[in-house]
Amino acid sequence: MWHLPDISYVGTIYLLTSTVFLPPFASVADIFGRHWALQIGLLFFLVGSAISTGSENMPTMLAGRGVAGIGAAGLLAVSLTQ
Repeated sequence: MWHLPDISYVGTIYLLTSTVFLPPFASVADIFGRHWALQIGLLFFLVGSAISTGSENMPTMLAGRGVAGIGAAGLLAVSLTQ
């Protein structure tokens, strides 16, 4: 069951994990190369989106959005590096 007060956490968890994992993904891109860091970011984003899509309750939705936020951090960090 979806509770309206919990909806704000969906965006918050995405932004929080995206912010926290930006520096580690920049380091991964520096060590292993942009291609592998981008592939890892895409994999996390894909898995997180799949979890969010198949969620039937709020904790599963938040977990999926958190994993998708990790992938978004990878995509953002790699796309900004030159």
